[in-house]
Amino acid sequence: MRTMSLPSNPRAVGISASIVPGAIFGAHLAALLWFLNPELPVAPGPMIRAALFYAGLGGVGSLILLAPIWGGRRPGRALRLLPWLLSLVLLVDAGLYALQASHFAFYLPAGINTRLLKAASWLGLGSLISMYTALVHTWNRRPYGLRSRIGLWVVALGSLIVVVERREAYRPQPEATSASAVGQPRNVTLFVVGLDGASPDAVLPLAEQGHLPFFDRILREGTLARLPPLDPSRTLPSWVTLATGKLPFGHGIVGARVYEGAFLPTRSDLELLPAGLLLDRWGGLIAARTPDASKRRARTLWEILPRLGVPSGAVGWPSLTPTTAPLLFGFDDRFFQGEQTAATSPQLRAPGTLFRVEERDLDTELLDQFPVSSRSVVSGSLAQDRWRSTLALALADRHPSLAALFLRLPGLDRVSRLYFDGYAAHILEGRPGAGPQESLEVIRSYYRYLDGVLEQAWRLRDGPRLLVVVSPRGTRSAAPWHRLLRNRPPARQDPEADGLLLVLGEGLRTGAFLAEVRPEDLVPTILYGLGLPLGRDLDGRVRTGAWEPAFVARHPVAFIPSYDTLSEGE
Repeated sequence: MRTMSLPSNPRAVGISASIVPGAIFGAHLAALLWFLNPELPVAPGPMIRAALFYAGLGGVGSLILLAPIWGGRRPGRALRLLPWLLSLVLLVDAGLYALQASHFAFYLPAGINTRLLKAASWLGLGSLISMYTALVHTWNRRPYGLRSRIGLWVVALGSLIVVVERREAYRPQPEATSASAVGQPRNVTLFVVGLDGASPDAVLPLAEQGHLPFFDRILREGTLARLPPLDPSRTLPSWVTLATGKLPFGHGIVGARVYEGAFLPTRSDLELLPAGLLLDRWGGLIAARTPDASKRRARTLWEILPRLGVPSGAVGWPSLTPTTAPLLFGFDDRFFQGEQTAATSPQLRAPGTLFRVEERDLDTELLDQFPVSSRSVVSGSLAQDRWRSTLALALADRHPSLAALFLRLPGLDRVSRLYFDGYAAHILEGRPGAGPQESLEVIRSYYRYLDGVLEQAWRLRDGPRLLVVVSPRGTRSAAPWHRLLRNRPPARQDPEADGLLLVLGEGLRTGAFLAEVRPEDLVPTILYGLGLPLGRDLDGRVRTGAWEPAFVARHPVAFIPSYDTLSEGE
């Protein structure tokens, strides 16, 4: 007995039935983009264009996948399989929506996460209804009656309505705060140095062995914390979180690229794409540019402190320009990648270029510290870090009034990716050999170079100082199975590899270890160390355990509504 009566042209019906599952998946995918990008306006025109575009792509994809069915001798089977395929698509989409809510927990507002999970629940329910209908009719070999067909269409169309609905819980704008209401910061010179890829598993052993004298001083006289990275660990959002004290959904920088699409609203970009789908490769999107400070919705420390009368400069941090903060000097990370406009003023471009360090300009004495076979590899990283550090230190020396310096050095990241595995084999795993010995020397020499840069920064000023060394994530050695595939596999930055936080200054507990510190805690902790109140809208919290009890007793924690609405004091 046939389970579903077929029209006179089974092949045409089979082709149509094969298109439907992919089209529904594509429409759900289009709606998911509006969930993941809450800033996109909910406008019917762009949403319909996106739905039609991805429904078309999905329909073509499912048509190709089901070609053996509709192109065979029994094309009508595609129609009979449609209820099962609908169930499968709804189940996959339910899992996809739930996955995004879990994967991007730190990147999406809580309201959007809740709506994603509710949409996933409704899609899952629709899948169960469709599956039950298909099972009953298949098991009993019953034909699909009018009510069953209407029910399946209601489930399919209802799933589209469910995923189109998107709301976020209302968050009131914090009230304006004047600089005069915040108060005066402590008379402390602040140095914040970011080291890409710095790992406690390298700093602690090397400092203990006497190779890193200044790191060893920080460990003895200051405070240490292992810094668990954000999940998922993305470089650009992580650095902006360290600078703002807000999670990615709060500061607005959620990825390394913003994307443009013909179906988007005018002057709108996609900043977050669904995980696991590689949509940037096949989804009709253009990787427009690296997001700059215009995409950031929260103020950084280098924008807050000058408004409080603390002369500041920043070199090499991402999402730095354009800015309205009265910085003494500022060079975005993009400046060192060749984008000359990524300086805070045109007058800075000439000195920024003047201090450029090419690989051929590196000191022979510096290169001699590395094994001969590795010099061609590490010289590019050394040149980048040398350019940034010499520029920052020279400008800081040229501006005696400078009271806060922010410097980021990315070179260690690439070196660690290439050599950390051999270092770990020699130091952490006890597997000495020619390869690991060379890697050990490279890692040790590069950390020794950074040790000297930190000491130079510390000696720039006398008097009360606060030095913060931070890395948003560390490096771990490659998995054992990787070693079977390559002679010397590169190490990897892993979401589970802890970063590093070191703090040195007056009033700190000596030799202390802070537990459960998060990246968003850095800004509140620095504000507290400077004697400033905390913004209530910050996602992190102050770690008073870094300071001596007497210091904490003299400096109670205070709050203001927000630094994002901070105006100039009189």
